[in-house]
Amino acid sequence: MGGGRTGTGGRATDGRPSAVRACGAVRGVRPRPALRGAHRRGTRIASVCSGAFVLAAAGLLDERKATTHWMHADDLRRGYPRVTVDERALYIDEGDVLTSAGTAARIDMCLALHSSSRASSAEMAEPAAPHRGS
Repeated sequence: MGGGRTGTGGRATDGRPSAVRACGAVRGVRPRPALRGAHRRGTRIASVCSGAFVLAAAGLLDERKATTHWMHADDLRRGYPRVTVDERALYIDEGDVLTSAGTAARIDMCLALHSSSRASSAEMAEPAAPHRGS
C-alpha cells in the first residue's frame, strides 16, 4: 500500500474544512490528529480504498461498519477488530464517516454525498463530470 495522506475538500464559511478525505494507508500508520479534530468539530470524513486504514488508525471506525478494497479487507479486519468490515459494499455511509471500496466506488459515494440532504456543495471536493451522452 502507498503512503498515507489527508487533505481538505473545501472550506466552511468560518474557514474550517467542511470535508476531509484520507487517501492511501500504510500498515502501522500513526493516527492523524487533524482527522480526529475535524471529526470532533462535526466535519464529515470520507475515505477511498485503503484510506479506511487511516480512519481506523485514528479510531474513527471503531464500532462502525466500513468498507475498503476487497484485496485489503482481511488486513483491515485483522488490524482493527473493532471495525465491522464489509468488503462487498461499494460504499458505507455511517452519517459522519463514509468509506468506499475502491477508486471507482468513490464515484458512487460522491454521488450519494451530493444527493444527500446533509451534503453542501463545499463537501463535493471532486464532483463527477456531467454526463454528455446522447
